Amino acid sequence: MLNTPIKRGEFVKEDEDHTKCSWSTGIHDGLTVGQGELDFYGYWERPCSICARKAEKKHPERGSVWPFSAEEE
Repeated sequence: MLNTPIKRGEFVKEDEDHTKCSWSTGIHDGLTVGQGELDFYGYWERPCSICARKAEKKHPERGSVWPFSAEEE
């Protein structure tokens, strides 16, 4: 694994197969979700805001999940 961040691509789209999304812990000590390669800091090449928002609704006690909502705008 590289020690440099992976260049991020597009977000995972709603109509894609979200069973392929994976989870990790980012350098911010919170959960991250996406597809593709995982960089040294725990962030995904293709972030999935759909799975992140579902997780936040299902488990609000766990806090925010990356990619954060503001990053999508």
